[in-house]
Amino acid sequence: METKKEKMNLPNRLTVFRILCVPFFLFFLLVGDIPLNVLWAGLIFTVAMVTDLLDGRIARKYNIVTAFGKFWDPLADKLITLTALIAIAALSNSAILPVVVACVVLWRELLVTGLRLTAVSGSGKVIGANIWGKLKTTFQCIYIGFELFSMFFTDNLRLPENSAFYADTFAPIFNIIIMVTACIMIALTIWSGWTYYRDNREALKM
Repeated sequence: METKKEKMNLPNRLTVFRILCVPFFLFFLLVGDIPLNVLWAGLIFTVAMVTDLLDGRIARKYNIVTAFGKFWDPLADKLITLTALIAIAALSNSAILPVVVACVVLWRELLVTGLRLTAVSGSGKVIGANIWGKLKTTFQCIYIGFELFSMFFTDNLRLPENSAFYADTFAPIFNIIIMVTACIMIALTIWSGWTYYRDNREALKM
């Protein structure tokens, strides 16, 4: 049985810190009256994702992987990425792609979280992240980063949507980049969800 001290090791503190970043990220992203609000939101998101890299490496290097970390580390990732995806969809001016991305990711995350909870209650097994889940999270971050950069670039340079530069250069390039990244991320989201079920279905006792 894990002790309180084990649960509060450095990797787990970083995980908790990442969870605490979520409301601050959302606040800066949604409050447009704050100067450079998208930039501040992007910086908070970047810091949160850096802690995601650090906590796993520290836990593995010093052999302090815990059940708390296995469960809450991926859940912390879900909280901040889902918050970002839903907020981007809300700010997308009726664009379809951000809404589809947010719905697909939400669907997958709810199913995988349900699988994890069922496995824990049924067999006591704590299901950690696999390589496909980590790749999915990586591409989610890349997609979110491009969306935030596009929002920041447009809002802060005050680019008119009917200008030649916006219509001929900026919009087409970023639309292609965001579309390709979104397609890869959606494919990884669906595939990683399937691998979680495939590799852990015996723990479900169905």
